[in-house]
Amino acid sequence: MSETLSTAFGSHPYHHPGAFKDASANLSALQTFVKVYATSKDRRAKHYGETYSTPALPPIWTMKEFLTFGSSSRIFQCLEGSIKTHIATQFGVGSDQVFTNWVEALVDLRNICAHHDRLFNRSFQKQPSRLRSASVPTAAPNKLKVILECLDYMLAKRGLPSGITATVRKIILKYPEMQLAEAGF
Repeated sequence: MSETLSTAFGSHPYHHPGAFKDASANLSALQTFVKVYATSKDRRAKHYGETYSTPALPPIWTMKEFLTFGSSSRIFQCLEGSIKTHIATQFGVGSDQVFTNWVEALVDLRNICAHHDRLFNRSFQKQPSRLRSASVPTAAPNKLKVILECLDYMLAKRGLPSGITATVRKIILKYPEMQLAEAGF
């Protein structure tokens, strides 16, 4: 996201109307950026604030270091359609609606992991849409495997094949009290 925004709008795209779908989305994204920057405990944020008075926010390539996955997702949703599509295609997803949906499902997965909740036998509320051009995901809906397939697909398209779906399957097989079907395998 930061690469796309900086290439199209320079180091500080925060106020550029062409970057956002409308004025309300621009304001929402700006509020997210400001909140993330103001609450960051990262020493680079503190350094920027102590060293520079203007512009108030650091360049986007620095700001990205302070963004959480959730705040990145919220900002992404505020972007103008062609910008979102450009970012989505970098992950092999030609539709920004499908990409947005996948990112939302991944944010939920991340939050479940961060709060040490169970993954293997749960029904996931946010479901990734099917990317018809690649037949992804293939797993049963509402299960872990469906989200992992999307993650594997996007990582592979960025040149980072991980095989996370296969790795999780192997982990589940190590524990007889867990059933593969409970995770959508």
